Amino acid sequence: MKSISIESSQGVLIDYNLSSVVARFGASFLDMILYYVYAFVVASMFGNFEFAFILPLICLLSFMLYYILMEQYAGGQTLGKKAVGIRAVRVDGQPLSLVDSAIRAFLLLFEGFFTLGSLAILISGTSRNRQRLGDVASDTVVVNVPSKNSLRLSRLNQLEELSKDEVVYNEVLVFSEEDMLFIKNAINEYTKYKDEIRAQIIHSLVEKALLKMDLKIEVKNKIAFLKQLIKDYVILTR
Repeated sequence: MKSISIESSQGVLIDYNLSSVVARFGASFLDMILYYVYAFVVASMFGNFEFAFILPLICLLSFMLYYILMEQYAGGQTLGKKAVGIRAVRVDGQPLSLVDSAIRAFLLLFEGFFTLGSLAILISGTSRNRQRLGDVASDTVVVNVPSKNSLRLSRLNQLEELSKDEVVYNEVLVFSEEDMLFIKNAINEYTKYKDEIRAQIIHSLVEKALLKMDLKIEVKNKIAFLKQLIKDYVILTR
């Protein structure tokens, strides 16, 4: 499975699996079904309207607005993308901007809507990072969304014999699962590269964790401390 490394805004490299062309086509197909249902309803309601000739334009603009707003407020996902488990992200790790989503939606009309998806499939299927024109123009890629329970499930087999009595830091519940996944990725990156930049990131994570949990303790082994936080989080939330 092809992957891409994207540096987050916190400076940690995170590996994402690129979505397949099949998954992207499936997401677009589902979105198009929603569009046609919407267009049918609009045509049924206003088909006899005096200015009915502008209905196709209204429907197209509505489709673009749907695409833009969904990507902006649903973490780079439309309903179709949510259904198949993929999302759009920027290559530089920054959040998708309104302009990014607008570019992607506008070019999708030509790549997907007017060509029935053939152009988008051809381009994304042959490009190095499976990008269509809209992705290239907005500096984005479409990646698989990790399972929300991936951290928990990957650790349960190792924690079956543990109980909540063995939790060291109950305060860890102030964090979200996304925070824990970020810490886990930071540990993996440090273990893999062990350079000064990643050492500073680990140091910063420990300081921020202590501050957020309102703990005033001395941490001698930062990696062990962060791993304990993950372990405690899994036990308390499993």
